[in-house]
Amino acid sequence: MPEGQQELESKTLLLSLDIMQRPIEPQDLDDDRIMVNDMEYDDDETGLRMKYSGMLSEESGKPCGHGKLQYLDRPSQQKRNPKHLKDLAKNHDFQLRWYKGQFVHGVKNGFGQSCYWSGATYKGFFSQNMKNGHGTLDFPDGRRFEGLFEKNVKLEGTMMYEDGSTYSGKFAHGVRHGSNGTYRFGNSALVYVGDFRKDQIEGQGTLTWPNGGKYVGAWKNGVRHGHGTEYRADGSLMRSGKWENGSLIEPEKFDEEPDAQSYEYDEAESNYDSDSDEESYELRPSDI
Repeated sequence: MPEGQQELESKTLLLSLDIMQRPIEPQDLDDDRIMVNDMEYDDDETGLRMKYSGMLSEESGKPCGHGKLQYLDRPSQQKRNPKHLKDLAKNHDFQLRWYKGQFVHGVKNGFGQSCYWSGATYKGFFSQNMKNGHGTLDFPDGRRFEGLFEKNVKLEGTMMYEDGSTYSGKFAHGVRHGSNGTYRFGNSALVYVGDFRKDQIEGQGTLTWPNGGKYVGAWKNGVRHGHGTEYRADGSLMRSGKWENGSLIEPEKFDEEPDAQSYEYDEAESNYDSDSDEESYELRPSDI
């Protein structure tokens, strides 16, 4: 994608997210609102049993303002056409257990908090019943995502995993995908910075080992694949050439100084601890 077009799309996206996160204006709400407590009803569109406490529009009979909505039923408990539920899922999050926050004419819009049947919780912005804008999503297994959402899907931010690993960068369809991402492995000093594709390290990137040594070059499916170069901690060249599935198959001869002799790689100088020349850097899954 041309650089100018990419910059324009980024600005357009940020503008749309800014609009999603704007405060609720008085004109968005009805003047004929009343306060209700523990009002139970069956939602006409989804058929789910709900309980609502908060501000309600007398004219429309729908939540309007701040309130809390509890889902007393789960979709699996409903005897409805599966295709009908699939169509409704485009505008409804059926995994919700409760939502507390702003409503505009029955639609979740503005800042709010939600809890899911899985035990996950979310705190952030909503638009048109979906997570849109900045928010924090916590999972029962200890994972956390902080960043931007678009239509319930992670867009860009930081994912923190239960083992101490973190990923900061872009997402596509909910998984790691894009350039200039940073992945830190566990609580160690092992760090990768570069391209990701379909949740894996793939493209061009730099891996830095705890000892300060680096590999700079091509990757495919989480292993070194293509042309790349290893450097010692002091920045001097260690070895370079063509890699395949994590192994250096075509080493290059090179001189560190114009008049120096070609350097031969010594396995004892390896930047990583391994019984073989093959390695794979396994990432934590990023699905939510």
